[in-house]
Amino acid sequence: MSPASSRRRVLSLAAGVLTAGCTTGPGFGSATDATTTPSTATDAGSPATDTTTAEPPTSTFDSTRHAGETPDPDHEISVRNEQSRERSVRVTVVREATGGTVFERTVDVAAGATRSVYNLKRADPDGVERFEVCGSLVGGSGDSGSDCVTIATSECYADAEITVRESGEVRVIYAVC
Repeated sequence: MSPASSRRRVLSLAAGVLTAGCTTGPGFGSATDATTTPSTATDAGSPATDTTTAEPPTSTFDSTRHAGETPDPDHEISVRNEQSRERSVRVTVVREATGGTVFERTVDVAAGATRSVYNLKRADPDGVERFEVCGSLVGGSGDSGSDCVTIATSECYADAEITVRESGEVRVIYAVC
């Protein structure tokens, strides 16, 4: 995995953690929020109240929406094996718009290792497209774990990692803004 891909994954995960809950709560994004502040000034001896309309708070919502619409096909797909023995994992990537398989291969991953197997830019997507990424164990002693997720070729999505856990469970992990 390239340093840029690693950096993007770390930044994407950090951004997701740091912005969790930032798009909810009272008054988020409402241009009609008003601030009422009692004033000490008086006009002809009567107390006055100063009512001003506050600017909408700056949020990550607009930048997140923009990132979701901005094409970025550079999304690495890797397989990580957390087990103590080598595992074979079938990786399948399907273009959602056509149902066509753009990548399908069984890869062997050493115990405790991570192996890069495909990058969505190789599918030559037209703008922002959605792809289903699936991983499933092949062979082994009775475990047949599998998982699938759909990721898009936008700035909002990070790389996808198919993880074989020690228990034999397979999970596809990715970050999204």
